[in-house]
Amino acid sequence: MTVRHILIGIGGTGARVIEAALMLSAAGIGPAKVSVLLIDTDSTHGNGQRTHDALLRYHRLRQLWTGNTAHHIDHDAADAPDFARVSVEPLLPSGQWAWTPPPEIVSLGSLAQNAAMPVAHGIMDALFHHSNLEAQRPIQSGLNGQAHVGAALFGALFNDANNPVMRSLREARESRARIMLIGSGFGGTGAGAGMALARTLLPAVGGRAKHMAVGAMLLPPYFDYGVAADGLRERTDIAMSTLATLPVDQINIHAQHFAPVSHHARNGRAQCNPSMPLELIAAARALAYLDGAGDAGMYGEGHPASSHFASDDEARLQNMLRFAHFNYFETQARLRAPGGLFKGNWALTLAGKFDAVAAGEPINLMADICRRILEWAGSLQRQAEAAGMVPTWSERMWSIAPMTPNPSPGSGAPQQGAQLASPSTISAAVR
Repeated sequence: MTVRHILIGIGGTGARVIEAALMLSAAGIGPAKVSVLLIDTDSTHGNGQRTHDALLRYHRLRQLWTGNTAHHIDHDAADAPDFARVSVEPLLPSGQWAWTPPPEIVSLGSLAQNAAMPVAHGIMDALFHHSNLEAQRPIQSGLNGQAHVGAALFGALFNDANNPVMRSLREARESRARIMLIGSGFGGTGAGAGMALARTLLPAVGGRAKHMAVGAMLLPPYFDYGVAADGLRERTDIAMSTLATLPVDQINIHAQHFAPVSHHARNGRAQCNPSMPLELIAAARALAYLDGAGDAGMYGEGHPASSHFASDDEARLQNMLRFAHFNYFETQARLRAPGGLFKGNWALTLAGKFDAVAAGEPINLMADICRRILEWAGSLQRQAEAAGMVPTWSERMWSIAPMTPNPSPGSGAPQQGAQLASPSTISAAVR
């Protein structure tokens, strides 16, 4: 029986790790197929929206460039590229990549008036004592680190027999599923909803059942936006201690470098943080768990990010960056170069008879995804530098060269933002 691999990102941090996992999947790292779901209270915040859009674009890319299509990247061929090898699909059968509470659930307090998903008044009183201000907080603005609010809210929602998330996960147990839950240990949604999901899921499948493995990862504070980290660490310690009481495979991760964030918003589209190295490390661990690697010794503490990858996976990631660079700054410029007086565009002519209308979406989508890959890689390097992770990062991962102009750009062609090293300058050991 085929094992289903399910990756669930909870809250803003969960979404950020899912984006990193998508980049690794695009490089051909991880199980052959991964089902993904984003869970949050706010469907429009910047972190979740950016990841949601990236999932849509990658899914469309595989529709256009793989399988039995005109372009057909044959990943079964002996010399097949790793790029786009991993299939990333939505978990929910409706095709949704994200799930948020129903629109009528505007606060935790509103559940007390909902007959289908009631929260006992005794629980409400115990949580909020003589004030119900937190219970009335609009959830669309986030939970402001209040994990107990998230646990009560999502605990009631996930206990609903008709909840689409739980229905999909119950069906997945028939496929010997491996599930990884990821969120922040210091966030109200990440810690609270993650704990509620684990508690609800495990009794539904009979605890630590042989046919289903459930892993959970709570990220500690790893970026600095001007708030004292002591309180965030304390909340994370409490969340991780609670998680340890559940029959899940707890994947621990440590943040030794804080990356500064100059602008940080708590909610809305402005809540869109730069991509950071710890998210890549967390994504690598998550995919390794789904692939059956568990929490092996390859994840040593105090090492550069590259130590969290097998050597082949590190090469795959770097090769994807080379491909993205060459496609965006070289291939796309040549495809867009105007034809001469007596001949058309030579690059497109190589394809023989070709339909410009039909080719437009595949070519443009590939350019867009390559641009985003390079932006993601650039953000990781800059954040690694800001957190003091260099020269280790640049020596083992990648380094962005100064901006250099393309010598023969076509009309509207991008300028070269990175410089490929000459093979003659790379040592045999690195090569």
